Amino acid sequence: MPERTNEESDEWWESTSALLFTAEDKAAFRAASAEPDSLVESGESGQDERQTEWFSALPPEGSEPAEVLPRRDHHVTVVLVSHDGAAWLPSVLTGLANQTRPPDAAVAIDTESSDHSLTLLRASFGVDRVVTAPSRQGFGQAVRRGLEHIGRVEAISGDAAPGQFTQWVWLLHDDSAPDPTCLDALLKTADAYPSASVLGPKILGWHDRRLLLEAGVSI
Repeated sequence: MPERTNEESDEWWESTSALLFTAEDKAAFRAASAEPDSLVESGESGQDERQTEWFSALPPEGSEPAEVLPRRDHHVTVVLVSHDGAAWLPSVLTGLANQTRPPDAAVAIDTESSDHSLTLLRASFGVDRVVTAPSRQGFGQAVRRGLEHIGRVEAISGDAAPGQFTQWVWLLHDDSAPDPTCLDALLKTADAYPSASVLGPKILGWHDRRLLLEAGVSI
């Protein structure tokens, strides 16, 4: 893998969407970019007993993941960034509402849309879970603003995830409509491969679903 500078790492983060990240992944990714041959796990560097138990349960290389692996406790926060996305948002919001495994928290960021995106987001998420950002800000900056806001909302409401949960951030653009089973499939993959800290779904074309745009992600 070619070495990335920290500046390039930030650009990669800001151009990424439709992926599921553990909460500490940005710092882990930057550390891995500085030392491309090293393996950086998400979260704290030290492994507690529970982490060791999970990593020891990994199947041998080349084998199918064991069906007996228990499911972890996950807390997923959806972060949806929109700019003039009113044409696509109804499908995106419907996809989120129909998830077979619903997300635990959600926040939307509108970057000064000139259409009625902000109205759609507030009607779906609630006024207290929608924030605005300047249109000049990039995707990564908008995500950061949203996470800071939802952190304050959950602290006030008492809805923050307990410490034993694996916390995930699900990044979505205003034109990325998830299949109803998308989040459940991502979390099942996380359970089957506990060392994975960045997960990407299969992405199909909006107008032609026979067109495969992406299939997972590798770093």
